[in-house]
Order: sequence, then C-alpha cells, then structure tokens
Amino acid sequence: MAQPPPANGRLYEQVRHELDELARLRDEIRLKIHLASMDAKSTWVRLEQQLEQLEQRFAEEGEHMALTTREYARALRESFRELSSNLL
Repeated sequence: MAQPPPANGRLYEQVRHELDELARLRDEIRLKIHLASMDAKSTWVRLEQQLEQLEQRFAEEGEHMALTTREYARALRESFRELSSNLL
C-alpha cells in the first residue's frame, strides 16, 4: 500500500514520476527482449533447417556438390555468426 506523500509533496511527486518512468522503461525492455528472443528462435530454426538440408544434399550428391556446398556453407556460417553476435 502506498504511503501518503511527506510534507515536501513536490519531492515526493518527482521521485514518484522517476519511479513510474523506470517501471515503464522496464516493461518496454522486457517486451523487446521477449520479441527479440522470439525472432532469434525463428531465425535459429530456419538456420538449423538450412544446415540439415545442406548436409543431406552433400551426403546424397557428394563431390558433385562440393563447390556449391562450400559456398552455401560459408554463407550459412556467416548467418550463424550474425545471429550469435546479435544474441550478445
């Protein structure tokens, strides 16, 4: 339960305003973190699927796909690194 303002009501109101602003910022950051983690998760799922497809294709086609697989692997590695750096 909130206590009544002290004799210096102006100071009380200033502090109350600061605390309200901090609570608003906290809620905003919490939402951004939640949304970012959802975005990161969907990116991760997509990248994992791409890696599995690349591994399967290379296993099936072997040397015939070596150059193409290497190019895709390099691009995918860059996507993994980008995701990793965005999570920090």
